[in-house]
Amino acid sequence: GSILGGVLASVFLGIPAGPGAAIASGMGWYSLSGVTIGDGAIIGTRAVVTKDVPPYTIVGSVPAKPIRRRFDDAVIARLEALRWWDWDEERIRRSIPAIQAGDVDALEGMA
Repeated sequence: GSILGGVLASVFLGIPAGPGAAIASGMGWYSLSGVTIGDGAIIGTRAVVTKDVPPYTIVGSVPAKPIRRRFDDAVIARLEALRWWDWDEERIRRSIPAIQAGDVDALEGMA
């Protein structure tokens, strides 16, 4: 995944991110070996992740528990299909307004 994509994800909107790309997270969290953290997940500060975290889910606590999903299933499917965080750096730069606005339609138009 792209470092720039991960930075944009967490700084501007946190749309996607995951180990394949990046995740938005608080400081000092831990995960057990073999745990999968889905794209777009957000891990709370000092959380201890003991189970897989689905894409676009916010988790926190010890052990980490789901707090809520960030988007509905339809939006998650669209973001996973786009995988904009894998785009080249220039394409991501051109897409910053759509990323900041959370405009999935515009991102799909740039794909």
